Amino acid sequence: MEKILRGVLRAETQAIAIYTAEMFWIKNPTRRAALLKIREEEIEHQNGLAPFSPLIRISLKLDRISGLLLGTLLSALPWSVLCSVQSWAENEAAKIYAQAAKALRDHGGDLPLGLLEKLQAAERQEQEHSLFFQGPARKLY
Repeated sequence: MEKILRGVLRAETQAIAIYTAEMFWIKNPTRRAALLKIREEEIEHQNGLAPFSPLIRISLKLDRISGLLLGTLLSALPWSVLCSVQSWAENEAAKIYAQAAKALRDHGGDLPLGLLEKLQAAERQEQEHSLFFQGPARKLY
C-alpha cells in the first residue's frame, strides 16, 4: 500500500510542476485560468493523500524538476497538441487512481479512514480533466 501511495503522490508532484511551467510560459489569460484551476485540483489531490504516505525529499525534487522541464516543453507545442497530450496524461492518471483504489480494496484489512474515498474522488476529477482537454479546452482563445 505504501508503494502505491508513494507513486500516486510522486505523479501528483510532477503534474503540479507541469501545470506550473505551462502557466509560466502560456500568456493567454483564458488558457492560464483553465490551467490554474486544474493545477489547484492537483494540489488538493496531493494534500489529501500526503498524510497517508511519507515521501522522500530527493524524489520530490527530481519529480518537480522533471515536471517543470516537461511542462516547458509542452508549452512550446500548439495548444491543440498540448490539449491532446494533457488529455491522455489525465486519463492515465485516472487509471492509476483506479488501480490504487482496487489494490487497496484487494489488500483487505483495515484501511486508513477516508483514503479510498480520496482516491476515488481524485480518479473522477482526473477523468473530468481529461474530458476538458478533449473538448472545451481546445476552444480557449
